[in-house]
Amino acid sequence: MANVNSTTEQIQYQTAAKTLAKTVANKIRYLQTLLNAVQEKDDRLIYQLIDGEHYSSEIMQAKHSTADPSNEQLLNDAKAKLSQYLSTNLLAFLKETYPFFYFEQTALGQFQFYFGNWWDRRLFGQLDVLKVQFNFDETEYQKLKKSFELEREKKRLNSDKIAAISQQTDQLQALIDSQAERDQAKEKIRQQLKQIVTGKGYALGGRQA
Repeated sequence: MANVNSTTEQIQYQTAAKTLAKTVANKIRYLQTLLNAVQEKDDRLIYQLIDGEHYSSEIMQAKHSTADPSNEQLLNDAKAKLSQYLSTNLLAFLKETYPFFYFEQTALGQFQFYFGNWWDRRLFGQLDVLKVQFNFDETEYQKLKKSFELEREKKRLNSDKIAAISQQTDQLQALIDSQAERDQAKEKIRQQLKQIVTGKGYALGGRQA
């Protein structure tokens, strides 16, 4: 019985050792492939290796994913450095394709982007380098969308509100102007009353005399 158990344990040990060795070898191959891609500046392959699911669905538009989640997790503590590396070519492409966006680095591998010229720009959101996507600030995105819609009508954003405020201002100014006229009329009446009262005072004074 002892020999049987010993043999069984030995088989289990050998099986576990082979499984572990295979797993480690697989991870080594994965990391070596990634290292080669970095050395060869193969950004496309790097994107595929670090997020196979996103690469398959968004880049290749494939129905079947090439994701390798267990190995991709090995890079969790290196994502900022990966983002920093990949940002060089990505930003060069984006600046040429979208010249109206201005990019600013806020931390290692982290970038935010603005819309407009450097002297007149608004923060529009964050750039996710690893997923190659813009994370727009929803409020600013809606403003931009509305601006393009109004452009077709030869209007500007908030032009209707500005027109309404302008109309209200004109009405208020007319009220102020008319108020000034009324004040002048009141002052004229007060002066006339003053003259009348003063005249009566002289008259009364004459009678008293």
